Amino acid sequence: MQAKIRPGAYFEFAGASMNNTASGSSGIAVLPVALPWGATGTLISITAEDYLRGKKTAQIGIMLGDTSESALCVQEAFKYCYELLLYRVADTSTAAAATLSLATGVILTAKYVGSAGNNISVAVKANPLGGYDVQTYYRDTLQDTQTIADWSELAANDWFTPTIGDTPAALAEAAAQALTGGTDGSPALSTQNAEELISLLTVTDFAVLAVPSSEGAIAALFKDFVRNCRDNLRKYVQAVVLNGGAVDYEGIINVMPQSYTLADGTVCSSTVLVCAVTAMSAGAVVPQSNTNRILSGAVDISTTLTPNEIDAALMSGEFVFAKRIDGAVSVVQDINSLTSFTAEHPVGFNKNRILRILGDICTQIRTVFETGFQGYANNDEASRGVLLAAVVEILQSAQNAGAIQEFDAETDVQIYEGLSLEDVVLQLAVRPIDAMEKLYVTVNLS
Repeated sequence: MQAKIRPGAYFEFAGASMNNTASGSSGIAVLPVALPWGATGTLISITAEDYLRGKKTAQIGIMLGDTSESALCVQEAFKYCYELLLYRVADTSTAAAATLSLATGVILTAKYVGSAGNNISVAVKANPLGGYDVQTYYRDTLQDTQTIADWSELAANDWFTPTIGDTPAALAEAAAQALTGGTDGSPALSTQNAEELISLLTVTDFAVLAVPSSEGAIAALFKDFVRNCRDNLRKYVQAVVLNGGAVDYEGIINVMPQSYTLADGTVCSSTVLVCAVTAMSAGAVVPQSNTNRILSGAVDISTTLTPNEIDAALMSGEFVFAKRIDGAVSVVQDINSLTSFTAEHPVGFNKNRILRILGDICTQIRTVFETGFQGYANNDEASRGVLLAAVVEILQSAQNAGAIQEFDAETDVQIYEGLSLEDVVLQLAVRPIDAMEKLYVTVNLS
């Protein structure tokens, strides 16, 4: 443990490394989605308010109320967390950008490839004060207006890039005309997408990542990435995979392929379900458990499992939904894919609530140390005493919040100088509290 090169806070709980247990610090969910519009090779940050008010429509091309799979992924995710990072999965080899010949010698090309470009239309109207207004609409809603006196003044905007010939037609009024020819191709999460996304996420804060693919090689890439985040980057994250097989790792939540139906009849695919579980996991606060949590708005689930099938799925480390006694569709148990328990990975490490509790403790201690002590405080008994008091306060707050129990500040925390002059060793004993899940009732007849 005391052999790190880089200054910082490093965690190891008795019997298991915290690098293999902690949850994300940001509450942000990452969704790779086959958007019909938007930049590729980057992450697009969007909040629930942005989506509700249409503030990011020019970046993602989808709007509240859309029923495409990509839109449902976003809409369902926002039921559980506030901020998403979207990665556009695009077929850049065959997808095409929409175009429009607005006038002779004036060609408009959609800013991005994709079918959403076909929803763009452009009109030209005389301005009473002089010149002409070039108006850009998306789905018949005005998005941009440019007042120009000559075609050479027409600039690129969030929706199109103009190409002006040497001798364009004279400026004149024109009714709204739509761009055409935009196509999506066949977008699917590929190994190349996965590697690009991993590179982006290595330097980005997030909590949980969706992997809406049952491709074994892709799931393996993200498992290695999550493990590297925890072991080497001190980024305490999880990934949610679809039908990932025998993953057997607490950093991976393995969702059983199920679709569900909303009250208005909309069917949400298993891909949408993965995105919902990702957001549900990212948005859960300490010490919240998602066990028995209702799948918001769902009235039916595609797969009706028998009790024995549910037991088998849980034993295999699958994240499963079922109808409970009141008919609501809910999470059966908030678990990850860990199924092989050892002294270093004991029973309990498969419970996501426990991981979030430990992760929160880890994050708070690291923040206190790196912002208030690392490089600032002397490594002497007095300064270590101040750090100890800060840690005790964190653990007492966790106990008050119902995250841990039976904490004794006198016996459960020890701090002392490490092997090197700059090393500080902090030893903690914590007992996380899990949620009620199983009730055993004995009825005696009298």
